[in-house]
Amino acid sequence: MKVGIALVISLAILIGGIFWGKGYRLSSSRYTIHVVFNGVGGMEEGANVMANGVVKGRVKNIEFREGSVLVTATLDNDVKIFSDYMITIE
Repeated sequence: MKVGIALVISLAILIGGIFWGKGYRLSSSRYTIHVVFNGVGGMEEGANVMANGVVKGRVKNIEFREGSVLVTATLDNDVKIFSDYMITIE
């Protein structure tokens, strides 16, 4: 019985650690942005979106359109995008 309880607790901690490490959240308020690039240089769906070096979102979709690439990403609500911001791929 003790071994079973210890195993269940260990699995819960492992799964929770994986979710925390990957940045998954059960309930977070986010909004969607669409950005057009000339090329994405190996970017993949699920890649982190960073603001000032802090992970604040994820790339949800990448589409090729008429010689450019449309990237759809979600950002945390606390990230404010202003018209003079420059969005880059690193």
